[in-house]
Amino acid sequence: MALPVVGKLTNCRRCNKIFRLLRSAYCPDCMTTLEVLIQRSQRVLVCQPETLLEDLSRLCQMSQLDAEILFFDGLLGPGAAHVLIYCKRCGKTQNNRERKGRYCADCAALVDEEHKAQHARPAGESQLDSPCRKTRRA
Repeated sequence: MALPVVGKLTNCRRCNKIFRLLRSAYCPDCMTTLEVLIQRSQRVLVCQPETLLEDLSRLCQMSQLDAEILFFDGLLGPGAAHVLIYCKRCGKTQNNRERKGRYCADCAALVDEEHKAQHARPAGESQLDSPCRKTRRA
């Protein structure tokens, strides 16, 4: 997700407070909190590689939401490669290299097929016939 223009008023992605965007999508208060949580997480991952995301949140005394923010926003740095997460579809544990977003590789392929099937155009309908296409005024 691209960051909005620097200096623009926006909502914090963590607490939803309005702030002026300077360096991240998080307000200064949340960024300070996240920096402390990042340091804790990195210390835990050095001592206990291959840790589940849920265990990381418990060991670092942070909420599950904060652990997911650190992991999915890439704030853990190289330590993220050692975090194990559960697939949101089948529940299989996977490491960062085997996953596709919040799904394992197998489930990601199935979800992709389901999505394509839902949004497939009926035979014979072209994109030009789409009701969403803007008509040009004469």
